[in-house]
Amino acid sequence: AAPTPQATLRRYALTYVNWRAAGLPTREHQLASMAVGAARLEAQQTTASQSTLAMLEANHVQNSGVVLTIGRGQGPVHGFWVIVTQETTTGLGPYAGLPTTPHVTLARTIRTSHRWVVTEWRPQS
Repeated sequence: AAPTPQATLRRYALTYVNWRAAGLPTREHQLASMAVGAARLEAQQTTASQSTLAMLEANHVQNSGVVLTIGRGQGPVHGFWVIVTQETTTGLGPYAGLPTTPHVTLARTIRTSHRWVVTEWRPQS
């Protein structure tokens, strides 16, 4: 994935927040390749959810975002990284007119033999 935890988390976050419904299966495979453990399982399970994908595709949903900050968690989230993104979701039906909003995710990483990978990815908002 990347040579530092922060770089890995930035890459993962940008992959996680920037998508179009028609490309979600590919995007989830990309996320799974950057993760191990619970984060990998979550990405693989999301790929398998075809009913959700069909609804997103029917409404032409897409999401775009940027990473605002990545920092070490303190207090009750000690041991996690805190990632804040700013995201915009667009589409038809219930997705029309949604405001741009910040999102917070808690994550963990580990170093493998030659790279950092995501082990947990817990969106909070």
